[in-house]
Amino acid sequence: TIFQDQYTVKHLKISTLESNANTAVWDGRNMLQSTGYVNDGTYRYRIVASYNNTIDMKEGLFNVSTTGSVTSAGNCAGYKDVKTTSVYCNAVAEMKKLGIFTGYADGTFRPTTLINRAETVKVMMTALKYNVPLTGWYWNSAGFKDVYSGAWYTPYLAAARLYGVIHGYPDKSFKPEKTVNRAEMSKIFLEASSIAQQNVPCVDQPYKDKTKATWFAKYACITKYFSLVDDVNGKFEGAKEMNRGDVAVMIYRAQQQSLLKTLPPKPQINFSLLQQNQFPFKSF
Repeated sequence: TIFQDQYTVKHLKISTLESNANTAVWDGRNMLQSTGYVNDGTYRYRIVASYNNTIDMKEGLFNVSTTGSVTSAGNCAGYKDVKTTSVYCNAVAEMKKLGIFTGYADGTFRPTTLINRAETVKVMMTALKYNVPLTGWYWNSAGFKDVYSGAWYTPYLAAARLYGVIHGYPDKSFKPEKTVNRAEMSKIFLEASSIAQQNVPCVDQPYKDKTKATWFAKYACITKYFSLVDDVNGKFEGAKEMNRGDVAVMIYRAQQQSLLKTLPPKPQINFSLLQQNQFPFKSF
């Protein structure tokens, strides 16, 4: 994996290895920017080798030096606040193309705006191709005491709860306006997409901030292995809040590594056959 600062710019994978020296070739292309190739500078590499549930890792630095001019940045995917040189560009463009994320009426995407729990559910249900009917009796509270019938996100919450993607809090609340941190987002995305079911080898302590003893250790390991989120100076920082651009990049990186190719991951519910009295989560 090639990094620029904390951002991932390229994944390289060799499935069949020889017993001695092996070579991975990188042409300098940047998977996160539509401008194609990376600029001059210092980059970091990480080599991860795994065999029979044993993993080894090595990191180092190297310099990139190119010739030629660098063109000025234009607007990415038509959004006036995302440039083509932005680390979010390719991900944002793909999310727009697939209808997973939508922009705002003023022509902005707002990649650095923090994402809340209601928005997260809508994005995940759309990205992972779950069937979500937007009209009908399921336009209700989904069984959460702080969710009210008529809110734009209630169909997504009701469907997500039936699919087992979300569960809410012990006090029967969902807290739709609460922001989502890296640990929570990793769990939601990896479980809802079934990526969490993959057998991923992991070092005992993948990050400097001791994620091993936490409830999200499994998810931190998987995000590290596939580089779905970027390190923060070598730390996972599970409590760090996620923004719209971060979530777009997480989904995009999973797509680029074909981790979502088997979607939808769970049997789809035929809502036309589901009667209201069969909905297990009653409205408040």
